[in-house]
Amino acid sequence: MSNDAMFKELQEEFLKESLSLIERFEYVLLNNTTLDVNLVNELFRIAHSIKGGASAVGFKEVSEFTHKYEDFLSQFRSNPSALNPDIVSLLLEFSDYLRNYFVSLCAGLECEWAPDDLLSKIARVQADAGGQAQEVTSSTEASEANLESSSSTNSNSNVIDLASSAATANATSNLGQSNTGAIGSTSAAATSKTEKSKRPAEQVKVDLHRLESIFETIGEVVIFKNQLRSLSTNSSSDFDRLDVLVKDLYDKALGLRMTSLQPLFQRLQRTLRDLSIKLNKPVDIKITGEETEIDRNLFEQLPDPLIHLVRNAIDHGIETTEARKTTTKNPKASIELKAYYESGQVIIEIIDDGKGIDTEVIYNKCVSKGLIPSQKPITEYTQEQIYQFIFLPGFSTAKEVSDLSGRGVGLDVVKTTLEKFHGKISVSSRKGFGSSFKLHLPLTTSLIDGITFLANSKKYIIPNSSIHSIDFFEDSDFSISVDHRKILKRYDVPIVCVDVGQYFGQSQQKDRKKVGVRSFIDNRQYCFLFDAVGDQCQVVVKPLPAQAKSTDFIGAAVANDGHAHLILDLNSILKNFQTKVAAA
Repeated sequence: MSNDAMFKELQEEFLKESLSLIERFEYVLLNNTTLDVNLVNELFRIAHSIKGGASAVGFKEVSEFTHKYEDFLSQFRSNPSALNPDIVSLLLEFSDYLRNYFVSLCAGLECEWAPDDLLSKIARVQADAGGQAQEVTSSTEASEANLESSSSTNSNSNVIDLASSAATANATSNLGQSNTGAIGSTSAAATSKTEKSKRPAEQVKVDLHRLESIFETIGEVVIFKNQLRSLSTNSSSDFDRLDVLVKDLYDKALGLRMTSLQPLFQRLQRTLRDLSIKLNKPVDIKITGEETEIDRNLFEQLPDPLIHLVRNAIDHGIETTEARKTTTKNPKASIELKAYYESGQVIIEIIDDGKGIDTEVIYNKCVSKGLIPSQKPITEYTQEQIYQFIFLPGFSTAKEVSDLSGRGVGLDVVKTTLEKFHGKISVSSRKGFGSSFKLHLPLTTSLIDGITFLANSKKYIIPNSSIHSIDFFEDSDFSISVDHRKILKRYDVPIVCVDVGQYFGQSQQKDRKKVGVRSFIDNRQYCFLFDAVGDQCQVVVKPLPAQAKSTDFIGAAVANDGHAHLILDLNSILKNFQTKVAAA
């Protein structure tokens, strides 16, 4: 490798690692209500690392720019309480500018380097500080002299020299380990102080196409194993051992392709913070489940839909402070971002405590825009159907066009994008109390453990993660409600039942025992009835083709009998069943 090629590789390595450092920089600023000395030192170290690395690989302008911000930060190292929201915003502008510049360089795009406006803002802030700023040592030389000693008292952060690619790789590993704290609180900083430094893991770059080929091969192994099981006379214990080995192999390979939602949630948190200031709507942002991992292919498709949803939440959902004060609500609104696994899917929720969705307003707006037939009265639609109208192209309730809303483009993009990778979105709301938008993301090519069930001679698969218990019931265990729903009365609390065979329009098997799969959905227990229970199975989930797509199914898979069967989405079946009952 020539010297020029090696130097270019070092520059590329610096850009990638600096983007990780900038992500950590923002994380510290966004996820701590107050910044103590240790956190300010961490911010300083990140700026110091970027400055040193930029100088080493020939980005002199970046080094000089970061040096000025390093000077600016140093005055807060002994007075962190002076870091008010305006200063935090200025520091976020610094990270934005560097990120945009680095991303452009990574993409090979020409980009202008003109940070004069930002430097002028720093100068104005320092001038406003007056003598106070002079009392605090702001020289970078003095700060750098203290850097090593301060790091020895803060085990959460590491002194990072980006002059070599090996050092930068280690730096990213260490920073990644400190990203596991809870977002929206100061517990991350408090916890990290007690953590001991860990030896960074060695990293190897692997082409994504090679990973894809590994998954395809493992999938073929699972399918072939299931076919062998159906034909073999050997003991099932041999195949059980093989199941464990294949599942372990798949889980380890899957870990290479999975990525956590934390970077995406941090981006959403930043969007909400900026809009909160712009719209003058104070918002408390709560985030849970950011450690939830999804396939990297899905991850890359999610930013636009989620950004549309959070913008919609704060622009349309959250009331002004004045309006909230006229009610019993806290003047400071709340928006929660949640992620978790449910029924073999990844669920992402955006919940706000705003004004909720007014179905009459939605209906009237759709009629006036010609999006739905005017001759069909609102009473002929269910609440859930009206909620789905907000995803129609051209729909908007904004009274005037702004840079945030009013153009009739936005939520329809959310639904369209989700449908591209067989995802879906559901909405729940209570007028005056808030709304919840729930994204259901499928496991596109995942290995799951499940159990087969029979409904009128047709076999289905249910993931183990969707099953709470399996029981057998007689006709005497059920009663019929006034709205013609079957109710399981064996337990202390009545449980609504869904007869799967009847749901799919098949003839009912009368005078037979029923197998009931009890499942918890939205913190309530439901029972799904089948004719018989089959075998346990380990299968590779394959998405359904567009022409066969249905919300009732997660996908399809080849089971132990060597045949392909549909994998049921109990959550969607329940929602569709409730819609049918309400419309009847």
